[in-house]
Order: sequence, then structure tokens, then C-alpha cells
Amino acid sequence: RRSAESHAALEAMAGEVKEYAIPELCCVLAVLQQHQHLPMDSERLKQLFHRYGVNMRYLGHVLSRIEHTDTLYNQPYTHQQQREQQQQQPHSVPAAELLLRDIIGRSASYHFSRILAQQPAGALLATAAHL
Repeated sequence: RRSAESHAALEAMAGEVKEYAIPELCCVLAVLQQHQHLPMDSERLKQLFHRYGVNMRYLGHVLSRIEHTDTLYNQPYTHQQQREQQQQQPHSVPAAELLLRDIIGRSASYHFSRILAQQPAGALLATAAHL
């Protein structure tokens, strides 16, 4: 078990990540999105997060922050703006969509792994076919 002291230290570090690293990462994502250089796969996204000291467990925090704020201009980022951007840059994926895809993929992988781990070896193929 963690002591109260180590728990407080972890809470302080998490606060630093949320207060400093995540806003900086959101700004970088906004700039990359503006220049159509967002990472397009999970591995490159993970490398970008880690470069700014942000663990992938903060995907939801980053998504929430960029969904509600256009970090480059500090204005609300509406679905209308997203549609306009998609029309101007048809091959780009908005940062929020990229993060959401990664969250869904990671969640599905986690749950599928748990389901498959509970199955007897002979039933793996049948179980996997139904997932």
C-alpha cells in the first residue's frame, strides 16, 4: 500500500501534468492540426504524448480540453467549425477525432483481451469470431 506521503506526491505530479503538460500538448496538437501534421496512428500519438510528459491514461483529459476549446485561439470549437475545416482540408482528421479513435481502440482492445483470457483454449477461435 502507498503511504499518505507518496499518495500526496503522486497527486501533486498529476496536478502538474494537468496544469502544465496537457495544455502545452493541446497547443502542439492544435498547431499540428492547423498544418495537417497530426500523427495518424496510435504509436506516433503515444510518442507525442510521451515527448510532452503525458501518459496515455490522460487521453480523456486531452480530448475534453480540445473538444471544448480551440487551444490556438482560445475560442469554442464547434461542430460547425469542424465541418468547415473538414471541407477545407478533406484529408485531415481533427485532433479530437484522432484522440477519440485511440480511446475507442484502446478500450476495445482491453475488453476483448479480458473476454479472451477467460475462455478455454478450445473456444478462443469461436469467441474471437463473435467479437
